[in-house]
Amino acid sequence: LQLGQGNRVTLQVAGHPGREYRVQVSPDLEAWENFATITTDGSGAGTFVETADPPPGNRYFRILWP
Repeated sequence: LQLGQGNRVTLQVAGHPGREYRVQVSPDLEAWENFATITTDGSGAGTFVETADPPPGNRYFRILWP
């Protein structure tokens, strides 16, 4: 996880090649919602780059499969 300009998040995943992973976000570690998907390449690497400024407040991320 990296924070960029405007607190935009970049997530990097190392997983199984060609798999789709779900990214979920929560403001409080209790209520989770789907946020994005990351599909890994042939080596198992995947990246998500947030393109919009996030809302104010805390955000927690988790990556799930399937």
